[in-house]
Amino acid sequence: MHTYDVCDLVTDYADIFCQLFPPGGCVCPIPQGTYASDSLPFELPDFGDIFATLLQGSYTGKMTFHTLADPNTIYGCLDLTFEIVKA
Repeated sequence: MHTYDVCDLVTDYADIFCQLFPPGGCVCPIPQGTYASDSLPFELPDFGDIFATLLQGSYTGKMTFHTLADPNTIYGCLDLTFEIVKA
């Protein structure tokens, strides 16, 4: 399990995350709602040819959002389906 501050991610990677929100909606805390994107391209760091080849493929995942003080209460979730391609 990895722990991240979502507000820091939204701020640090606004060019990526803000594409998911309507104009003026890219704020923290994230407003309640349903957000969707059919395409959200972004560039991964250069991992070298070997890792780039190994990482290629289709992935699915689910992220859940909770506070460290109350890890049993889920405040949001994100279902992911994505593909990594070698440029």
